[in-house]
Amino acid sequence: PEVRARAAGTLLPSSDGAAAGAVLDEMAASPDPGWRAAAVATLGELGERLGTVTTGLADRDASVRRAAVSALRGFDPHSSAGPLMEALGDPDPTVRDAAVETSVRLGAPLAQPLLEALTEPSREEAALLALARLPRVDPNALLGYARGQVSRAVHYHRLWRGLAPDGDDRVGVLRFSLQHKALQHAVNAFRAMPGESAGVEVALENLASRDPEQRA
Repeated sequence: PEVRARAAGTLLPSSDGAAAGAVLDEMAASPDPGWRAAAVATLGELGERLGTVTTGLADRDASVRRAAVSALRGFDPHSSAGPLMEALGDPDPTVRDAAVETSVRLGAPLAQPLLEALTEPSREEAALLALARLPRVDPNALLGYARGQVSRAVHYHRLWRGLAPDGDDRVGVLRFSLQHKALQHAVNAFRAMPGESAGVEVALENLASRDPEQRA
């Protein structure tokens, strides 16, 4: 399918463009995910038919969604931003990874949409990974986010410490959940403040420690 898609893509700007476009449309609607992925990948390379590419982001097959996310690199960043931010929350981790890579490739124009994506729990982790690799991101915005994450980490850590294990499995599950939340927010703070990594790393170690005095 890749060879067929590229051949059609080569003809798209020519006098045979209508026929070539019909071939790519047919491939994009194929029941075979390999054909659908090849079509959207080719359209991305050409920067053509953004609507067809974004339709691929909702495909039932993760390989097609991944191809569509990567194909967004061939389009204007401002046109790609909305669909790409949606892909940051895709249930498949390989699609989310592709969305991070595409965000980094598109660069500075994605900084503000990525900062806004930090407020969406399903997109937060991927958005933060992308922001950490983008140059010239507003440090004050990231600092504010990191402070919020530290505050949440401390909050959940205190709740965790306040629940003494008593042999009740339900309490044990709750304690584990609270500790996990504390560590999750601490990791987010660490990623958001690479320049302050030493201090955040100490906090992470303290939160993860089994020594009650160190955790205090």
